[in-house]
Amino acid sequence: MMDGKTDGGSGRVLFMAMNLVPNDARFLKMRDRLVAEGFDVSAIVPRIEDVAAAPGVVVVQPGPLSRLVSALRNLPMLGTLASAWLARRRKRGLVAGAVQARPDVIIGFDPEAMPAAMEAKAQTGARFIYDAHEYHSAEDPSHPERGEWVARLESRLGSHLDGFVTVNKSIASLYARDGRITLPALVVRNSVDPFAAHDGVDRLRPALGVPADEKVLLYHGAMRPMRGLMDLADLSLVLPSGWTIGIMGEGAMRAEIEPRANPDHLRFIPPVPHRDLPLWLPSATLGAVLYEGVGENQINCTPNKLWEYAAAGVPILARDLPELAAAVRETGMGLLVSEGETATDIAGQLENVDAAWLSQASRAAHRFAQGNDWGREVEPLVDLVRDLVETT
Repeated sequence: MMDGKTDGGSGRVLFMAMNLVPNDARFLKMRDRLVAEGFDVSAIVPRIEDVAAAPGVVVVQPGPLSRLVSALRNLPMLGTLASAWLARRRKRGLVAGAVQARPDVIIGFDPEAMPAAMEAKAQTGARFIYDAHEYHSAEDPSHPERGEWVARLESRLGSHLDGFVTVNKSIASLYARDGRITLPALVVRNSVDPFAAHDGVDRLRPALGVPADEKVLLYHGAMRPMRGLMDLADLSLVLPSGWTIGIMGEGAMRAEIEPRANPDHLRFIPPVPHRDLPLWLPSATLGAVLYEGVGENQINCTPNKLWEYAAAGVPILARDLPELAAAVRETGMGLLVSEGETATDIAGQLENVDAAWLSQASRAAHRFAQGNDWGREVEPLVDLVRDLVETT
């Protein structure tokens, strides 16, 4: 390939994804650290809403023919053919963009991007790292056909990777068990550097429209299935006095949550940019991490929220799942919700939360964040990228 190294010798790194949003914390943290280390970093995705606003992200816009075919996807006879045609078209667009970028290292950010990334690797001589930030073959149990497709894809391409990264030891063990990817996983958890001292301004309660002394159980992130959002709706019906549930985010599930919830006790506010989380999260009383444990991916999850609440010194209310429970039990940084507990049971736990417990749990959250900071967590990935750049 043509020499893609920058004047400083660090090289070009290209993220490739089929699904990416501007607020994706893992992408933003990886990108920013690699840039800080002197790499020339960019990203390429097909048309995704609002991604064009993210710095350094090249969006492959659909042409008139792609837009026409996209409109046919819901038709009974033509839907499958239209979807297949669009997938090939998007793959060609990603490959063409990658060839133009002349990367030294490609980081594939989801399974759907793997075929394009592997073809771009063949055409450019770049090295390819697959960042499996989920156990993707079990990511959505309601769509087993996708899981089967991911498993076949990983079996076909897994032996051709130059690097393999995932998010925790439990998910690394699942990939090792399957054997579809022959490289051992490099674990890079979604940890966060402890936030700087908060400026003391409570932005959360005015936005929610609640009194200054109200306790707030906050969920922040996309409103998607399997994240315990309907549990929060049920909890709002029996919430103790002095508590409000805040949901800071957006998504189609809002239409399901609102009719089921008590609007006096559950309120919505728009999402904030990832960079502004340190200004908002510290005002929460508890952070909700109620992932439902549906399938092996969720059972073993460690979502960004775990680390972001800890970085803000906010204790968590978490589902009793292996990785989440270990963090809570080892540190005392929150409360656990066991399988079978009802909204009334959870409300009873909240009723017992007092200032002394909150102070102790907040200190535990800070200690957890300080012992698991992103600065150290990402160093092995930086070393891997540097080593691969040097061998291109």
